[in-house]
Amino acid sequence: MGRLPHGSTVVVVRGGRYHYHGGSFYSRRGSSYVVVRSPYGARIRHVPNGCTVIIVRRRRYYYYSGTYYTYYPSQSYYEVEQAPVDAIVPDLPEGAEQVEIDGVAYYKYEDVLYQPIYVEGILQYKVTEL
Repeated sequence: MGRLPHGSTVVVVRGGRYHYHGGSFYSRRGSSYVVVRSPYGARIRHVPNGCTVIIVRRRRYYYYSGTYYTYYPSQSYYEVEQAPVDAIVPDLPEGAEQVEIDGVAYYKYEDVLYQPIYVEGILQYKVTEL
């Protein structure tokens, strides 16, 4: 894309410069901007609308389209975290691909493996490791 969405904010992570808007991170590539993976450690003031709150081992995460955030109230920001193993989410991020491992179907998105499971009769996805 040639221009960033209106209202995007600059986020610096480990010396890298990103732009954030509505749950997506953008990076400059030549004269354009491309959507990139949410950088671990990125700190933002607001999570996108539509986040799902999940609890894993008594820790609260905010999940949105493959990105996991933790809120730090003392500093009023959310930080992008790695996907917590055993997290159960209601949907897969766009672009997740089905893979088969030892005859079992999983979905993979970036470096995260999701196992389809049913919770109270509803299809959901559990972050797993092999």
